[in-house]
Amino acid sequence: MNLGRKIPSPFQAIKMLGGKNFLPLILLLLLLTAAFANFAHYALSMLLYPFEWDSFEGYHVYQSWRFARGEPLYKDPNTYPLLVTNYPPMFFVLGGALLKIFGLAFWPLRLLALAAALTSGLMIFLIVKAENGSSFWALAGALLFFASPYSASYYLPMARIDGLALAFSLAGLYFLRRNLESAKALAAAGIFFLLAVYTKQTAILAAVAGWLWLLLNNPRRALVMGSAMAVAGAIAFVLINRFSGEEFYRQLFILNVGRAAPGQAEGMFVNFLGRWGIFFAAAVAALFVGRRQENLWRSFFVFSLLNGVFTFRHGAVIAYYLPVVAAMAILCAVSAPRFDRLLVESKPVWRGRLGLTAVAALGLIAANGWQYIRPTRADAGKMEEYRQAFAQADGEILTFQMHSLAFLNSREVYIFPTSLESTTGFRGVESSPFFGDIDRGKFKIVLDSYRYSFISPGIRDRLKLRYEPSGVVVLPAHRPGGEEFVIWRLRPEEAEGK
Repeated sequence: MNLGRKIPSPFQAIKMLGGKNFLPLILLLLLLTAAFANFAHYALSMLLYPFEWDSFEGYHVYQSWRFARGEPLYKDPNTYPLLVTNYPPMFFVLGGALLKIFGLAFWPLRLLALAAALTSGLMIFLIVKAENGSSFWALAGALLFFASPYSASYYLPMARIDGLALAFSLAGLYFLRRNLESAKALAAAGIFFLLAVYTKQTAILAAVAGWLWLLLNNPRRALVMGSAMAVAGAIAFVLINRFSGEEFYRQLFILNVGRAAPGQAEGMFVNFLGRWGIFFAAAVAALFVGRRQENLWRSFFVFSLLNGVFTFRHGAVIAYYLPVVAAMAILCAVSAPRFDRLLVESKPVWRGRLGLTAVAALGLIAANGWQYIRPTRADAGKMEEYRQAFAQADGEILTFQMHSLAFLNSREVYIFPTSLESTTGFRGVESSPFFGDIDRGKFKIVLDSYRYSFISPGIRDRLKLRYEPSGVVVLPAHRPGGEEFVIWRLRPEEAEGK
């Protein structure tokens, strides 16, 4: 594989320029290492915490547990639990296998997510090392991926699909770039792209970015690879859709509609720039410089930005920027040796490098303005106390979030979807069994998030007919101050007349 002329790494430059010239870069690496150590401590805290830290983690664990028990992922959403399975099955299959071995818990899926995150870091290292031959900048790029809780590291060790989809995507791009003439490398790339897409739909953006780059460099192989991926993907789709009674297609593409929030995507992008602005600017500058061979990473960066478009409607929107952060880390690290060479040619060398380190340090400070909130033993004790209290309730519990309060007790779980309209295709909402069960007072307790409620006014009015708020509990969560949940209880007179 010929990736062009290699640029001497700073490790080689230290012999030529002396320690004084290299100290600013050592300082930069230490700052990045400190950020990674911060992430590592947070990830360890997550592995040891037995409950949700983000309310959507419970969904991933519960769906994986259903798969482990042989229950269908893509079932009729009008039967309990009233869930639309928004995502392809890859994460749930792997997670279900782990839960089958280790039992129902959060840590196996968090370990899977963390392994995927570390794999992404490894792929970034290998990508940068292959492009410019610099182990120093390859390590810096890999560490940069973990440098900020915002839009990246906060969600990496959570039981979520985003990190796994990114790891598969980066592996596909890496093998695609390795050797255009290698059928094995292209086959590996195609397999990883398919795994990524069958983990999360938006991973198609990375596959398209890679395929377009291949088309420009080797049209014949691009057509062969594209055709093979299309056939394999279609076969998998048909099989899953048939065995799910066509619920796979319906839930991923018809019912997979959250509530649109006008202006949310714009606001998210502004917040993203507020944290990652310096590195984003460096990545944009890298779009216009460099060798032709690096066009794959420019393509990946541009297509990854389209993830921001999807943040106008779904809940876990910060995690949508994970591919953008990975693409920025790659572009910044690939271009850094070229810029560093200009500094080496200037006099004095150490001042130029110190300026580079100072700018990067400002970027790291901004990126860490939103810090980790770590779960503690006290948080676990509080959750266990609430879980035991709910377990003793005389009757069924309906949970809108924090599902583990119910399913970790091996109770029958009644989970309300984040959008009842989506489960009915926005037609015949009142035909859902949910309304009739509320009218009959099926549930003893209804637990709903106070600030982030997904209950529509119509559903709340229906609840008020037989239920009444009986207090607010504050449950530990990754947001400052935790999350407040309103407890709706069946009115005493309604319970007696039931």
